[in-house]
Amino acid sequence: MKLRATLIRGVAHFAYMPLLALAAAISFGKLVVYAALIDVGQFGVLSKMLLVSTLLGMIGSLGMQAIASREVPALFARGRTRRGLQQLVDASAVTTAVAAASLLLPAGGVSVLGLHGADYIIGVLHGWAQLLFLIAASESRSRLAMKRYAIEMAGRAACIAIGGIVAAAFGLGARGIALTETVGTLALVTILTNAALARAQIKPSVRCLMRRILADGRNLPWRAALTLLLGSGVLFVSMNLDRWIAAEILKSEDFGAYAFAWIVLIAAQTIQSLFNSGLQPLLAQRNASGSSGRVFQAAAAVSLSMLAVCVALALPSAWVAGWLTQRWVPQYASSTSLMLPLFLAAALRAADFWPTFLVVTRREGRWMAAQVAATVLSVAGYAVWVYASAVQPTAESLAWLATANGFLTYTVNGCVSAVVNHVARQSSKEQ
Repeated sequence: MKLRATLIRGVAHFAYMPLLALAAAISFGKLVVYAALIDVGQFGVLSKMLLVSTLLGMIGSLGMQAIASREVPALFARGRTRRGLQQLVDASAVTTAVAAASLLLPAGGVSVLGLHGADYIIGVLHGWAQLLFLIAASESRSRLAMKRYAIEMAGRAACIAIGGIVAAAFGLGARGIALTETVGTLALVTILTNAALARAQIKPSVRCLMRRILADGRNLPWRAALTLLLGSGVLFVSMNLDRWIAAEILKSEDFGAYAFAWIVLIAAQTIQSLFNSGLQPLLAQRNASGSSGRVFQAAAAVSLSMLAVCVALALPSAWVAGWLTQRWVPQYASSTSLMLPLFLAAALRAADFWPTFLVVTRREGRWMAAQVAATVLSVAGYAVWVYASAVQPTAESLAWLATANGFLTYTVNGCVSAVVNHVARQSSKEQ
């Protein structure tokens, strides 16, 4: 009976996973459809907009979203619903202020990824809307209403994908696609916000809201938030290093082909995130029982087995992807030479569960140091190669940079995890 009850609770808790998987599949599947419907140059511009959007999404709240994700569930559990919602509002207010400041960069003559004027502004607005949606949707997750959270994520993915595809089909190009996604996301933010306030039985007042935001501004946990912001910034650089360089130095058409091949890395990061959503609670439970050795063993088993499977699949998958590209979207045929290195990089990203071990055992600082070390080594090695060979960076060399960065990140994270586990074992023996 106990086993049956445990299985029922487990199935109920993870029943939302298929919906999150669907949301993820739609999110990177729509990019393939966009690529087929617009020309290579426009897809390059769209990819630059989305890169700006991703950057703002990771750092736009200055770490306040991460703080809210950590504290709001506890506030809700203690019945402090209003305080929990106020933290979400504070994160949204900081995000809005950062987005507004970011819009001023073109006025100062600053160019980001070669984007000027409307393209850059749309990219910023897209990231602002995305982050506001994530903050609004976190209300459901903080209440442990995971099925509702999954429905919200899948619903948004489907709605903006349909809108973006329609915009692309009518020839509205990169701007039309990004604007359609932005407007659709903001509409969903409004719906989720009103629903959250209704559940809390709160009637919104703009004057009262602004007064609370200004009052909270002085007391927000800026130090902890900025520490988390630094971690997010390091993670963004590590994950998008090659793509950012490619966006800066390649022409729009060439970057469009590079971004098309890079979709596999988006898929890998999504798969890793889905696996991690189930692995992290398991490791946290083992760590709570005081068994860090078992935590390391589980993380190592998953990471190494996943690496073996993903690397074995990389070569045939790259060949199939290249063949399908030449057959169905021949305008991106130049990206076929990028498939193998990017598929190998994707395999390394998808299998890297060492950071989960470090986070669960409260070694975030060591993980951050490992990320910085791997990124610096990758950049330094690539710079030395470019200088020694006296050639300009190419899309192919940047794709291999992604592979090298993925290999170094995986290796350094694994070594740091092994050292942390060894030190913990030695300390337990001495005690």
